[in-house]
Amino acid sequence: MDQERARIVDENDEAADDPATVVCKRQPPPAGTRIMGKKVCKTNAAWRLEQEMAGDAARERQERSATGNTRQG
Repeated sequence: MDQERARIVDENDEAADDPATVVCKRQPPPAGTRIMGKKVCKTNAAWRLEQEMAGDAARERQERSATGNTRQG
């Protein structure tokens, strides 16, 4: 990451589209607690990678469950 280009912004900031920009997001609190969610800061590239990996995992689980539930009658 280019240190001179990196800056920390809120997720609603207009500079939040740059892959080198560090964006902080508030995570949801754990279920059943009154504790506030944690603030997590990552680069946009890291946020996108995490989102892609989660999507890939969801698609894989969906495909795996679909192949096990087919019946021929």
